[in-house]
Amino acid sequence: MSPSGTSTQLAEHLQVAKGLPPITKRQWLPGAITEQDIPLPEDLKLLEDLAVAVAIGGDNRDVAITMEKATDGVHHFTLAIKGRLSRDDEDAARRLFEVLRMPREDFPNQIRSVVRSYANPGMETAIRVVAEPLDEFVIKLDYWLENDSIRCGNIKNELPSSDEVLARFPKPEGVPVKEYIASLWNTLRASILDENGSARQLSQINTDNVFFLAAQLSGSRVFRRLFKGNMEKQFVGSVRYKLATLGRYWTCVSGLAHGFRLIDGRFDYSWVREMQPLENALKMTRCPRDIIQSNQQIRMACRRQLPYLIELATKQYKEDVALSIHPEIQLILNAESDTAPYIGSSTGTCFCCKLWIDDYNKRMGAKWEMSRSLEQPDETWGVPGQSSDDVVKIIDHEVTEMMFTAVAHGAGVLEYN
Repeated sequence: MSPSGTSTQLAEHLQVAKGLPPITKRQWLPGAITEQDIPLPEDLKLLEDLAVAVAIGGDNRDVAITMEKATDGVHHFTLAIKGRLSRDDEDAARRLFEVLRMPREDFPNQIRSVVRSYANPGMETAIRVVAEPLDEFVIKLDYWLENDSIRCGNIKNELPSSDEVLARFPKPEGVPVKEYIASLWNTLRASILDENGSARQLSQINTDNVFFLAAQLSGSRVFRRLFKGNMEKQFVGSVRYKLATLGRYWTCVSGLAHGFRLIDGRFDYSWVREMQPLENALKMTRCPRDIIQSNQQIRMACRRQLPYLIELATKQYKEDVALSIHPEIQLILNAESDTAPYIGSSTGTCFCCKLWIDDYNKRMGAKWEMSRSLEQPDETWGVPGQSSDDVVKIIDHEVTEMMFTAVAHGAGVLEYN
């Protein structure tokens, strides 16, 4: 298959996989779910906080950041973005770094204020992502908390910042800890969802309370217990990741305030500008029906469910897709010898980026570490020119398998090989 043919097939398969229910088979549990309790390296955590804070996010464009450390303590941050770099993106970075360069007494509030000045679209996206599974999760949580195996100890041990939680949301005297934590979930649900179960507008939300609650609940011990003892690991882990992503608008402020006080203005930054999106969008050659029905085993096993699955996949299927080299890969290909092997990401690496970076680390003896992510399919993924034929074949194979697995799972066929 020609390179352009491979790119088109990848985009087609990624679109279909993206349009179907998430894969929940046990063997597909990305690091965002399985390694949530493993602390990130300090440098990676700082870069992740910075990527979240600088991202505008109106069209889900990922911002990724890495850095170099000089012997005299000067840092150089390199930024890259998915898609075409805009004046708004550059302006957001300039405004944030201006605040970070001059730490003051009210530093956290300064950071929070400048982020709010440009990040509303990203915040709205994060709220919508959490809103989608929130109602179902809270209903299931009520059932799970009734199970004697889910125990809650002293409130001080259950939540990351329990003193501040109790100050913001007082616990009525005599109410058991388990019931109080369940009430926090219901408070979050009422804050984010309207009476119809849809996400509220950002202007209708107390973002301070919502971001704070999201950070606290995503880091609660209840989630750890649920994940370890629950059959629905993919669902539980996915909700925890999405909630933590929303909560990062709260936690990133304290991380940046601490990190940049230590850096004390000794830094500069630049954007990667050499890798802009491909000028010509790819035109898809097949429709979702033809793609899904191209596999005989799928046709036979999922016969009754195929019309429904085809309808789901078709809803967000695009006839033209603009590709770009994703920012994590841009940074790796532009890295200097003294660049730290960490890349912080505002939305996390996609499925293809994860495969490409794993292969790059093996071939080059590199040790790049990335922000955790759900490794979702992203049809905009473009093949970097420096890629070997082998890695392109690997990615093409894995994407095809992922897409057909998503079809099989969506049809309730749990054992597809």
